[in-house]
Amino acid sequence: MFVPEDDKKILELLASNSNEAFEYLYNLYYARLVVFADRFDLPRETSEDLAQEVFIFLLRVRENFRTISQLKAYLYQSMRNRCLNHIRHTQVHDRYVESERLKTEHAFENAVIEEEIYARLIQAIEMLPPQSREVMRLSLQKKNNREIAELMGLAVETVKSYKKESKKKLIDYFMRTETLEMAILMMTVIDSL
Repeated sequence: MFVPEDDKKILELLASNSNEAFEYLYNLYYARLVVFADRFDLPRETSEDLAQEVFIFLLRVRENFRTISQLKAYLYQSMRNRCLNHIRHTQVHDRYVESERLKTEHAFENAVIEEEIYARLIQAIEMLPPQSREVMRLSLQKKNNREIAELMGLAVETVKSYKKESKKKLIDYFMRTETLEMAILMMTVIDSL
C-alpha cells in the first residue's frame, strides 16, 4: 500500500495525476465523506454515490490545492453541496410527482362528474316531446341551429324556439330534482347548447 512521505508529496503526486495518490486519498476520505453525509439523512446508497462523485470531480481540480487543509475543505464542502443539491432535487421531484398525481385525480374526478352530468341531461332530454328531444340531441352533438334545421327539415327560427322551450323545461326540471349545486352545473351545460 502506498504511504506518502508527507502532505506536500501527496499534493504533488495528485497534481501530476498519480493513481497512487488518488487511491490513497480515496481510501482515506471516502468512508469519512459517506459518514458525513449521514447528517443529511440520505439513504446510504445515495451517500456513497455522492462521495464517488466528489472524487470523480477531484480528478478535474487535482492541481488546485496547496495544502492538505484546502483539499480536506474542498472534499467536505463538495460533499455538503452535493447532499444539499440532492435534497433540493428530490424535493422538487416529489412536489412535481405530487402535483401530477393531483392533476390526474382531479381530471378523473372531473371526468366522472362530467359523465354524470351528461347522463342526467340525456335522461331528462328523453322526457321532452319528440321534436324538442331531437333538437336537443343534435345540440349535444355540437350541431348548430342551421345544421339542425337542415337535418330535421325545419326553419332555423323553429329550431331556436324548440331549443329555448326545451332549455326552460330542462332547467325547471333540474331545479326541482337536483341539489342546487348540481342544478347550477346542469344549467351551465344547458346554456352552452
